[in-house]
Amino acid sequence: MKYIYIFILLLSFNSCKDNSEADQELLKQMQGVWSTKMAVMNPVIYQFDYDSIYNSHGYYNGYYKTYGNREHKTFIPTKFLGNSIKFDIKDSTVHYFDSINKMKPFFKILSINKKEMVIKYESDYSLDTLGRQDNNIKTPLDYDQIISTSSGCYGSCGIINIAIQKNGTVISANEAFNGKKGVFEGKLDKKFHQFLEQKINNAELLSLKDNYEENITDASENILLVIKNNKIIKSIRVYAYPMSYFYSSLELALSYSGSIMNNKKKYHESEYFPLLSLININGKQLSKAQTFLFWTELVKHPSKKISIKNQQNYKTEFYYYYFGGELSEINPCKLISIKGNGQQFELTFENNEIYYYDLDYNFIERYLN
Repeated sequence: MKYIYIFILLLSFNSCKDNSEADQELLKQMQGVWSTKMAVMNPVIYQFDYDSIYNSHGYYNGYYKTYGNREHKTFIPTKFLGNSIKFDIKDSTVHYFDSINKMKPFFKILSINKKEMVIKYESDYSLDTLGRQDNNIKTPLDYDQIISTSSGCYGSCGIINIAIQKNGTVISANEAFNGKKGVFEGKLDKKFHQFLEQKINNAELLSLKDNYEENITDASENILLVIKNNKIIKSIRVYAYPMSYFYSSLELALSYSGSIMNNKKKYHESEYFPLLSLININGKQLSKAQTFLFWTELVKHPSKKISIKNQQNYKTEFYYYYFGGELSEINPCKLISIKGNGQQFELTFENNEIYYYDLDYNFIERYLN
């Protein structure tokens, strides 16, 4: 009988050793970047780096949860915790460590090869296939500023304009369904800034086309501008199109950026007009992103009352992608008219408030030609 117990102990020891070795082999095989194949419009990207998981949708704060209904205006913020969590593998199951360092099962690896990993989530037992992404280091994007805007839809799409400088300075106009409404300025959290730079480089923006569009209705219009040396070097418009994993991940991170700021403060809110108005300059209607760029440049150059030579009236047009009845929540005064000569401008709002700006350069020549 004693020998039987010894034999069972040896089998148990060898089994544990085999499992441990198999788990270590899985850990090696799963290193790198993988993306889900279940979600087409909004895929999740996982990056496994030694014992850390980076997730394009979570682990860091900045997003605000809404109830998906225009009648509900309560948002639930969360705290920024970083963009990675520690994990371990036991018996082919990936376990992550929560905020109190407790192991929780995440998913079980059913099979893996160089291109695909089939997994089963522990939360709902659903299956998914992760595809391995190109792990080559991307060339850093040389830029001075990125502007990202998103429109409304018939649901609760986040409506926000974001301008991010290379140094992490942010101007954020939260129009609807994206946390606390208003126009703010601040500085990106250092950890999130590093994370965002990685997303920007991975998206390889300069290699993309200018327009991606599906012929459907009720979707958000998203526009991204890359600015370098006072020129728009890239403009990308996306409407209901299933973009690459890396671009979708960047768009998501950009939408969070306005909420992850240090030294956050109100910023020229009484002068804010991009919410409803698009500007038509010399017969060319600016996009929402160009209109937001124009506004951010104006408010940097306030002026006392000036006499504008060779001025003309610029036409303002209603922004037709804005849906719903919350049209004045952060736009207390409607823009009535805008006059200027490309460098100097006079803006009149419905309460007869008049603002003057002198850019010291010609906006039309710099950004529109």
